[in-house]
Order: sequence, then structure tokens, then C-alpha cells
Amino acid sequence: MRRKNFVEPYNLPVIIQSASRASIPASMIVCIEFVESSGGKHYDAETNNPLGWKNGKASFPSVPAAIRHVSEELGSGRWYAGKTLEEKLRVYNPRPYYSAKVLGCMSHLPQ
Repeated sequence: MRRKNFVEPYNLPVIIQSASRASIPASMIVCIEFVESSGGKHYDAETNNPLGWKNGKASFPSVPAAIRHVSEELGSGRWYAGKTLEEKLRVYNPRPYYSAKVLGCMSHLPQ
């Protein structure tokens, strides 16, 4: 996250804990944040939504709350439960390049 100039704080403890609870790789959350907002640099800060949830239109009380919500949805949410990582990403953002971009990012990080 430091090498890619993510905005601090990195929220790694929240990412790791939330992803673990949701049974998804923490790298998935990190890479979604990287793809959606260039690591927290480009999003409406008033929304606390660097993960681009609901096309970036959702608002959360804090960035950690956004991380927890998105992790939970990706793990067991109605539209995501039982799907592979690639299928989850296609639901998250159906643009053809999106899942490849996030999965490519994830391949450079520890699972």
C-alpha cells in the first residue's frame, strides 16, 4: 500500500479482520480500493466510500465501516454468496476489464 501511495491510514487491521470474517482474501479489499479510488485518492471523502460501493453513491459513517460492510457483502451478501472470486467481482462491477484488473492486482499481493 505504501509503494502504491495509498492514502493513510491504511486500515489494514480492519481489512484483515473483516476479510477473515467474510472468508474472502484481504487482498481483494485492498485491490478493490486501488482500482476504485487509486488507493483512497480519488473519491468523495464525504461518503467514506473508497471502495466504490453502489457505484460510489453509498455513504458510510467511516472508511472502516465501509470496509466491514463491503467485506460482509462480498462474503455472504445476497448477490455474492456461493460465487467464486471472479464471479463476485463481476457482480461488484460488470465491466469486462474490472475483474481482470482486480485479480491482476491481487496476484501481486499475499493471499
